Amino acid sequence: MRNTPDAASFFAPTVLPDVAVFRFWGLGLLWASLLMDGLLFLFNGSFKWWLIFWGHKEVDAIVVQWAIPWSIATFALLLAGQRPCSRKQFVWLLGVGAALLLWLVAWDSYNFNQFSFSIKVNVFLLPLTIWLAGQAILSFCYARRDRGLMPVWVQPWLWLGIMIASLVVMASCLLELNSKLLPLTFDYFFYKIDQAFGGAARWAAMQVGQNQTHFFGKLTHEVYDILGVLFFPVLALIIGENKSRSLNVWRVLFVPYAVAAICYLCFPATGPGVAIMGYPATAAQPQDLTAAFVSVLPAPRNAMPSLHLSSAIWIFMLCASLRRKWIFALSVLFVLGTAWATLAIGEHYVIDLMVAMPFAPALGLFLMNPPRWKIAPRWQHYLQWAAGATFVLWMLLLRLAPDWLIAHPGTVQWLSVWSVAAGVLLLALHVRCVWREEDTNEVLLAQHQPALAPKPFSAPTFLPAELKGRRWLVGIFFFSGFAGLVYEVVYAKALGVTFGGTALAANTVLMTYMGGMALGAWLGGMLAERSARPLLLYAYFEAAIGLYAAITPSLFAGIQSLYVALALDAPPDAAWLTALRMGLGAVVLGVPTVLMGATLPLVFKCLQGMGIPTARAIAPLYGANVLGAAAGALVAGYALLPAVGRNGGTLLAAVISLLVALYVIEKIKQGGDRISANSSIFDSDSTAAAAPLVQSPGGRTGLAALAVLAVGGVVTLALEVVFMHLLAVVAGNSVYAFGLMLATFLLGLGLGSTVGEALMRRIDRATVVLAAQCGVALAILLTAFVWDGLADYMGSFAYAQQQGLYLSFSARELIRALVCALAMLPPAFCIGMSYPAAMGLAADWLAVRRFGGQAARGVGLASALNTLGNIAGVLLAGFWWLPQYGSNRVLLGLAVVAVLLAAFIAWAQQAAATTPRAPKQWLQPWLPVGGMAAALLLFPAQWNYTALSTGGNVYFYPQNWGEVIDHAESVEGGMTTVAQAADGKHLTLLTNGKFQGNNAEGGEMVAQESIALIPLMHQAWRDHALVIGYGTGMTARVLQDQGFAKLDVAETSRDIVTMADRHFSNINAHISSHPSVAMHYTDGRNYLLTQTAQYDLISLEISSIWFAGAANLYNREFYELANTRLRPQGVLQQWVQLHHMRPMDFLYILGSVRSVFKYVWIYVSGGQGIIVASNDDAAVHNEAALDKLMHSHAISTLKLPDLPQALVAGPQQIDALIARFDPQLRFFVSTDKNLYLEYATPKGNAMKEDGMPVLLDLLKGKL
Repeated sequence: MRNTPDAASFFAPTVLPDVAVFRFWGLGLLWASLLMDGLLFLFNGSFKWWLIFWGHKEVDAIVVQWAIPWSIATFALLLAGQRPCSRKQFVWLLGVGAALLLWLVAWDSYNFNQFSFSIKVNVFLLPLTIWLAGQAILSFCYARRDRGLMPVWVQPWLWLGIMIASLVVMASCLLELNSKLLPLTFDYFFYKIDQAFGGAARWAAMQVGQNQTHFFGKLTHEVYDILGVLFFPVLALIIGENKSRSLNVWRVLFVPYAVAAICYLCFPATGPGVAIMGYPATAAQPQDLTAAFVSVLPAPRNAMPSLHLSSAIWIFMLCASLRRKWIFALSVLFVLGTAWATLAIGEHYVIDLMVAMPFAPALGLFLMNPPRWKIAPRWQHYLQWAAGATFVLWMLLLRLAPDWLIAHPGTVQWLSVWSVAAGVLLLALHVRCVWREEDTNEVLLAQHQPALAPKPFSAPTFLPAELKGRRWLVGIFFFSGFAGLVYEVVYAKALGVTFGGTALAANTVLMTYMGGMALGAWLGGMLAERSARPLLLYAYFEAAIGLYAAITPSLFAGIQSLYVALALDAPPDAAWLTALRMGLGAVVLGVPTVLMGATLPLVFKCLQGMGIPTARAIAPLYGANVLGAAAGALVAGYALLPAVGRNGGTLLAAVISLLVALYVIEKIKQGGDRISANSSIFDSDSTAAAAPLVQSPGGRTGLAALAVLAVGGVVTLALEVVFMHLLAVVAGNSVYAFGLMLATFLLGLGLGSTVGEALMRRIDRATVVLAAQCGVALAILLTAFVWDGLADYMGSFAYAQQQGLYLSFSARELIRALVCALAMLPPAFCIGMSYPAAMGLAADWLAVRRFGGQAARGVGLASALNTLGNIAGVLLAGFWWLPQYGSNRVLLGLAVVAVLLAAFIAWAQQAAATTPRAPKQWLQPWLPVGGMAAALLLFPAQWNYTALSTGGNVYFYPQNWGEVIDHAESVEGGMTTVAQAADGKHLTLLTNGKFQGNNAEGGEMVAQESIALIPLMHQAWRDHALVIGYGTGMTARVLQDQGFAKLDVAETSRDIVTMADRHFSNINAHISSHPSVAMHYTDGRNYLLTQTAQYDLISLEISSIWFAGAANLYNREFYELANTRLRPQGVLQQWVQLHHMRPMDFLYILGSVRSVFKYVWIYVSGGQGIIVASNDDAAVHNEAALDKLMHSHAISTLKLPDLPQALVAGPQQIDALIARFDPQLRFFVSTDKNLYLEYATPKGNAMKEDGMPVLLDLLKGKL
């Protein structure tokens, strides 16, 4: 072995690696910290960057906080051998630092002696750091002035400081976030599993607990604390010896912590010091505790696996490459000391350390991948995989079978022995791979083993290299996707109030929208090949889309008038109405959707002209478009539509389209003088010459890819339908929740497409498609096991709220986003990964087979087929599969289809092979297919409907309705369930876990009956009534029992009626089949719009106003419509939510109804609010109506003479209240255009206290 260099060589001048490395990791960490800080802001309303670096009152504290990251960077810079100042300056500045340190220690200012050793080192370097900061600023200014270069140390020093500061913020945010996102922990399980180690963790904690102030206790804490500052000095030493690239130290520095963060989400645990009361001295024995999840006060969930021990192991692995025996010995002692410290201060259980032992060396070797490890014997790599498998096995056992591990301590012990042995052996093998200088030094490797020498650093890119300097072509597609999603949302809302809010009507609009896109893609392919300037044509199309959008508000008004004229008095379920809706939808949406669909082939043609292959040209365009759409879904739902309403959102999206068009036109003009250089961007003539020859993938492969696009299109939208159906149950069904679901799915598609493009540079397209389809099946299988758990997770926040944690609206939405991401991101990611590769294969095959090499036409036709598959997926999943088979079986069927598509691709690959293949090569594509087919046998037989129906998504605490005894699923009604209480008597009807009614005669039935009877105090006519919302059927039965000759019932969900008639016949008397009752399965507003019948009473008792679409029945336009369908003496009655209702929102409800009706009353009965409204003067004091009602009878225990006392506010009080805030009714009115109630009322669920008392005081004039 060569002589080891002495310590003095550490400070020898050296050349730092490319600044691009520092910039890449610095920017990455900075953006990651800003993202984490933004997420935490949703919980706290404050930013960690501000709190850590600016949140101090004392100026000196702020200076020190800012200086600490750069002090560590300064230390690292010195260790790397840089000389940022002269020797004299260096000695003088360190002397000042020493004096400052001695003064603080001597006088114990700021309790300085309580600080850790690492803080004291940073203070010692503080003067040097401040001096370097000044030098860096001056160097930057001089370089800008003189257009010169800065000293070599400046940028690495600045970026290192940014990295360290970002890591501090990111770690702080992560630990605080996971303490709030994960209310329950595994601590009791781990504490009991630790019995297998004979109480070793508790014994260690006892030793330090008894010696906190002694040297041993202080040393233990110092060892634990110093870890945070060791990585960068070690990194500097490795950089100084030219080993950073050969050992991939940068990714070792950051990637493991992302892996650990995921583990923390899956296995939240805080450690015994926090979770076990009285630990260690007076803690209960493990056998005395129940193995169960435990609610722990806010504390970091960072115990499993032990990242502290893992980090110490990674530091040891890096130190081994330095070949200095004293450093090596210290690193060994540091690993052992860290293991001791984690146990001794109560941060970890022994089981945390056992899991870390195989995890850290296996992951460290994978990330470092030393040159000699690449050529190591195969058995060593098998050992690495075995260690990784051991870690996974630990994770599975701890997650799925912790009770079994508790009952089998011998298994825990043997598996621990193996974990330690495998980890130690891997570490020994690693030391052998890095101990020799010539095995890690990049200069020596390049001289003696060039095949093992690392490649120069190049920042990863997710766009084709050919796009350099022209990435704006992808950027415009992002904004095009953003605007397109906003159009889709506002157009659906505009047509929803015309065609109705049923699933059939909504999907009719969606099919029309997507049908236009399909036609546009097909036409766009032809235009792209025929146009001399496809990019200019794209700009014209974007401009036309924007201009058309600007006039759509007028067009929608005309479409509504035409629809009403043609559909008037037609049966709401008439089949020809669907055709009419599609036809009228095509009239108003045909132009913009065809233009939108045509944009992809047009821009694709430009990218192809740059020499980018078909699939890799599609990937960035598709990815940018769907990522823009994801951003549009979030911005439209949370900011745009709540702020400016439907028409305002339309106009802003139109402005974006016009700006995109103008930007493209300007770019084309700028290229006019350089047309010879850039003609391939703007001219299709030169494009044809520059474009690479399209290579056909072969008949069977191309056909298989086309099948993946068409059938996979069915799977994609069917998955979206079913996942959104299930997420409405576990995450909620407000307009915000649906926006989150859509954004999450689109985000997954965009990210998958980006990764797919990168994969296509390394492996062939067919293999990417095969892997992605297997991934789709695997994702469906894995998510099938989390639905019950997600429902329980939403309810687990009850514990945190009981301990005083307030969940604001933004915090709740973040939790919903996490749930949506967990469920939807994996399958959407795999679908997005498959799309560009499959599209490229299909388009190239079509181009060669049908279009004479014109790839744009192939892209257009393939895209159209995919979109038609999407339409079929919506229809099949929504109206056949889901109601017929249920979500569980539909998901299993979709997973099977994904496996079959993968098998089709595998078969096509085999058939396309031109040379004989070895058995191993032949088996390769079939192994994942066969493995996934076998794995689907594990698919759960059914969901736990009782868990799904607990309603945790509403108020973030579970409601124990009882055992679910019956259920039905459909897109109209969601998941409708009937729960039976423990007494076996009381039944509750639920929709997506939200209460709809029960059969408690002395309870809810009183409220249900009073809702039907109270409006009858204001009118005596009993001819014709309309009930909107069937519920348990109580209201309809009461009205029929009161003598109404004819009764119309409008209900969107057949499941509600079926369940109510099956289980609540004792209170509804099968009213739906009564001869005088006509059932109409449509939404009430659309029914009133298309029917001319006049009513004496219109009664509404729909679900909560914050349900998506429910607010349409509280807008002024609905009240205007209802007024036209009431007879002169007619009365409107409407249930109004009082609980979890903000005063401002309640004022909007009152203002909306009062803007149409002259007289408005508010009653409260059974804890429920009831609006009664009429324009008939006789309704104010209708003695005849009251007398008639008093001489009738009640069905429940309701006492009729008590009904008048339920009045809280009459017309005078309502008018006086409105006059106080908005006498002209110019503001407190919710309309179809401003959408106020739809976007405001969901926020009421996040109120700290119930709003009902405040609303009652407001109505009574007490506020």
